[in-house]
Amino acid sequence: FQKRGYKIKPRILSFKNDFLLIKKFVYLAQVNIYAVVGSVLLALLATGLEGVNYVLLIPTIHALIGRDADFIRHAPYLKNLIGSIPPQIAASDPRLLIFLIGFIFTIMLLKNFLQVAFNVSVMSQAKRFSTRLRFLLYGRYLSFGKLFFDRNHQAHLQHILMSHPRQIAQGLKAL
Repeated sequence: FQKRGYKIKPRILSFKNDFLLIKKFVYLAQVNIYAVVGSVLLALLATGLEGVNYVLLIPTIHALIGRDADFIRHAPYLKNLIGSIPPQIAASDPRLLIFLIGFIFTIMLLKNFLQVAFNVSVMSQAKRFSTRLRFLLYGRYLSFGKLFFDRNHQAHLQHILMSHPRQIAQGLKAL
């Protein structure tokens, strides 16, 4: 750009300006903030359950390989879990391992359910956003005069109306 005589001005980051732009964007696109916060919470819960799953897998695998569940009973982070199960299960090594494997499986199912709920939530928000953006573009088209439509091809205008909101919605899904 500098060869053609354009001067590139560096963008100065300003929290106030960025916040105002985001606020205007949220208002125009009619983004539901509660749905966004709910999606973030679903993602955080799914990630937390993934971490719990890995923490429980280590003593389970150690007990399966060593054929001794004493490692599970003496793990400091599993004492509360073992204390909450019936004593008949905690006393027997095979029953304790089966309980722990079942608990890991249940946590895995819950994590997958939360991930599906998160994906459905994000997809519905992106679809709503894309539809709203399409309506805004169409409303803006209606405010133009006849000369604008005479100078531009119909296919080009339809392409802008259909593809740009879809590309923005795909970017939001990836985000």
